[in-house]
Amino acid sequence: MSQVIVNLTLPIVVAKIETVLRDPASLSQGEGRDATDLRQRLTAYVLRRLPVLYITLDQDTIRRMGTPSECYSHEQHRQIDRLIQQGLQAILHAEPSYGETYPSRETIAVACANHRLTQEAARVSDWFG
Repeated sequence: MSQVIVNLTLPIVVAKIETVLRDPASLSQGEGRDATDLRQRLTAYVLRRLPVLYITLDQDTIRRMGTPSECYSHEQHRQIDRLIQQGLQAILHAEPSYGETYPSRETIAVACANHRLTQEAARVSDWFG
């Protein structure tokens, strides 16, 4: 039977975030935000700060498998809960930034190239005193 790679971390994080976002008190200052956007940003925030666990299983085992939460210790569950709270604070209390757009790869490449050219020009000008 074929093996399937299973992410054990994602379902736990998503379930915990869903529980937190159902609580109106956790969203008291972020009510104007899109819930889907908040959920995605919070999930990304937490997953970036956790070691993600993967296992390979066959299809039959996946069907019989219970919740993957048993794969984490009590302390690891508390760490996930803390990260969710930190993420909520960071996302809900962050200063709005013009649509939160990120520079394109081309913009970054040009900025890096300009920086290298400026550094090169400074080194060359040192040659002449």
